[in-house]
Amino acid sequence: MEITNTVSQTYSQSVQQVNQPKSNHTFSDIFVAYQEKQAVVEADKSSEDAVFKMNTTQGDQQEINLDEYLTPSPQSGSVNINDIPLLLPTAHNIDTLSKYSEKEFKALLEQYGIPSPPATIEFDTEGQLVLPADYAYSAELKQAFSENPKVENALRTTAALASHYAGIMLELWKDSLFVMKCR
Repeated sequence: MEITNTVSQTYSQSVQQVNQPKSNHTFSDIFVAYQEKQAVVEADKSSEDAVFKMNTTQGDQQEINLDEYLTPSPQSGSVNINDIPLLLPTAHNIDTLSKYSEKEFKALLEQYGIPSPPATIEFDTEGQLVLPADYAYSAELKQAFSENPKVENALRTTAALASHYAGIMLELWKDSLFVMKCR
């Protein structure tokens, strides 16, 4: 009887302690604080996930955060082009950007509920997006890009580097043919 009474008292004390609020914080306050902390953790994680070793004008295998690099931000004052690590048209950069762009593009489609991508995505000579005329979700995708310019910039940069790389490789091939003919 004495043991049961002690257990009963201990149980009733712990129930009372649980039921008493320990501070002025409500569940919703704690939940909002948790969500804010998780958002910071996720932002830090996604920021880390966006860092890649890229070939730039400032050296090979320089760590570049593509989320930051591809997100337009206003610059105060004058900017020296030599201070900006420009991405070079190398096979490594194109491969890295292609994978990054694909991941970001798929996430954008899912975020905006766009069920299928266009058959092609092209950019004209002025860098403007060109979608197929028969693409059913053209307006939705353009809206998504306008609200997330990083994704469109990633696709545009990938296309530009790939185009430059192809041009360089074509010229190298022509030069090698010329050298072989001269022998």
